[in-house]
Amino acid sequence: MNAGLQPSLWRTCRTLASKPRLRLLAELFHGGELGVSQVAIRCDMREPDTSLRLRQLQARGLVSARRQGRWTFYSPQANPDVRHAAEIVEALRPLRLTSAPCVAGVIRTLTAFTHPRRLNLLQAIAEGCSHPADLARRCELSRPALYRHLTKMVRRQVIQRQGDQYALAVPTDPLTLTLLPMAITPDQG
Repeated sequence: MNAGLQPSLWRTCRTLASKPRLRLLAELFHGGELGVSQVAIRCDMREPDTSLRLRQLQARGLVSARRQGRWTFYSPQANPDVRHAAEIVEALRPLRLTSAPCVAGVIRTLTAFTHPRRLNLLQAIAEGCSHPADLARRCELSRPALYRHLTKMVRRQVIQRQGDQYALAVPTDPLTLTLLPMAITPDQG
């Protein structure tokens, strides 16, 4: 695998947790392969902004680019060299990314995974570490930082509080069902 094509899960989720980038992805899902100017017009965005955001999605392996002369065409095909990109694209494809409530829900879900410390906490919880003091020690977090991350993940229904302990939640939405197994795999960093 090309070393330049190993984006971490938290960075991929951070890239996706953006209304404009989700809108671009939705347009590609709907229109197939499109040029930058076509996507810009359809999404009512400036062409330079569209180009930048599409390149950001490409850097995460979520879209493919094809150059033809001085034009670049993007398609909603995951890069097979990027671990988990295909699963993420397929989890997003059926969602109504043009609906404001759906986009808000997707962004809310994604933000449970947008920090490396949250992934470390998920891994620790998946391995049986459940008490806040143990989690703080194992993940080298201050108490305030620990509770900030735990609270965010509880609100996003990725983990659940059981008395003074934490456990992985049983995901009900397809995006969380896709992302949680990836997050608890230790090599995601």
